[in-house]
Parts: sequence; structure tokens; C-alpha cells
Amino acid sequence: IPPNDDMAADLKARALAARLARRGRTEAPRRWVVLTRDTAAAVPPAPTGLALRRIGPAEAPAAGRTFRLAYGLPPAFDDWIAALAGRPGWQGYAAFDGPAIVATALLFLGGDRAILTGAATLPAARGRGAQRALIALRLADARAAGAGIVQSHTGLPVADERNPSLDNMRAMGFRPSHVRRNFALPPDAGA
Repeated sequence: IPPNDDMAADLKARALAARLARRGRTEAPRRWVVLTRDTAAAVPPAPTGLALRRIGPAEAPAAGRTFRLAYGLPPAFDDWIAALAGRPGWQGYAAFDGPAIVATALLFLGGDRAILTGAATLPAARGRGAQRALIALRLADARAAGAGIVQSHTGLPVADERNPSLDNMRAMGFRPSHVRRNFALPPDAGA
């Protein structure tokens, strides 16, 4: 019996995992899930008391700093995230509490598809609806730009963890498309 597409994909994934293992790579415990959504579908309400808007290059450094602080990343990420806002195909967004950016997110538009990415909320502002509202705003902009399908991705919970990003995407109508396994380099790879 010839394998169906799911079986063939599983066999390819197993073969790749075996090749990576022979080269010293180990599978990381966290897998990533890719989620998709049609822009024509109704967008659930996403109330928040924060002010939301698109941002440009002038506000991008503050958004980059917010992203970095939310994830505890090195300072170099400020400029890396800030550089994306305003590049061709990229649009930056922020949620403001007064004049301060407390959450940020990015949208990439490419033809009839879009990707929601780069979302982060400062710990003190979590639970105020920023990310669901930023998802709704980016979905509206993606639809207005002609995108029919929107994708996003996040880590799958390990053990009994929760992932608020996954919860937010599911609540906003995203459905899992596929799961990506991750492999780590051997410990001495940088030496």
C-alpha cells in the first residue's frame, strides 16, 4: 500500500531527525505551532482600555525596547525590532498606557498572505487585552491590504505550562496548521 501524504511527511520528518541526530543535534523540548486564519472570517471582540495605533520609525525604538524588556533579551534587540517597523512589507503597532508603549506587535504583508509576529507585552501590563486588540487591528489591516490568509506561530506548551500567546490566537480565530520540531546545535558548536 503506498503511503498517504501524512505518512510520507512523517517518514520524511523521521529521516531528517535521524540525520540531525547523527550530526550531534538534539531535539529541543519546545515545538512551535503554526496557526492560520482567513481574513474574511469575523473578528471576535477584543476590548482593551489601552490606546492602539500603527507606529512609524520615530516610535520604533521604544517599541523595540518594550519587546526586549518583555522577553528579557539583550539590549541589541532594541535596534533589531525597531529596524523592522517601516521596512517594505512590515508595519509596527503599539498599545499605549498614556504616553508609554506597554505592548508591541508586527505585521508582515506579502501579496495575498500576512504574518502576525513580534508580539510582546510588558509584565506589568499583561491581562489588559493588549495582544488580542493588537491581533484584531492587524487582522483588519491585513484584510484591507488584500491578504486572504494570515499566519502566526508560537511555542507549544511543555508539560503543564500555559502559553498566553496561543490562548490569544485561538480566541481570535486562529487554528493550528502544523507543528515544527526544533533541534539544538551541539554544545561545542560555537567553539
